Amino acid sequence: MPPESLNAFLVSRDVSPIRMVTKTSWHAAADRTKRHYLRKARQVMDATLEEIAPENSEELLRAMQESSMGGESDLDSTLLVALVECYHNADHWRNRRQILSIIADNVSFTTLQKWIPGISRYRFSIACHHRLLHGRGSEVPHQIFYILYISDNVLTKTKF
Repeated sequence: MPPESLNAFLVSRDVSPIRMVTKTSWHAAADRTKRHYLRKARQVMDATLEEIAPENSEELLRAMQESSMGGESDLDSTLLVALVECYHNADHWRNRRQILSIIADNVSFTTLQKWIPGISRYRFSIACHHRLLHGRGSEVPHQIFYILYISDNVLTKTKF
């Protein structure tokens, strides 16, 4: 479909047209750029699915996702998308480990690699371990230890 035809379709569905296409590879793109294109792709898919199945567009999308996941049909991909987004937005490994512990025992490592490219088996295993030790998604209190140094001069001058 020529870009003009696609944009005309989008405008007819009250969706902003596609103004630019990505020039870099997906892996080299910045997170903000990826979010922009994911949002735009979602808008295009929603408009298209609504045209194909006006009353059942969400069910059609879910069926498409399940069929492309290779047998993971019981997986709620909508929830997985939200958790993966939370994982990427987390600012520290502690938070990412908590998020992974929510899904690690319900999703295979290879499936999780499709959703989070670059995830290591170590991080996956640590998330499973976190779930077993502390509970699914539980926060582990960050312990701060203080070391108090008292010089020998103070100790020898002090009478107990």
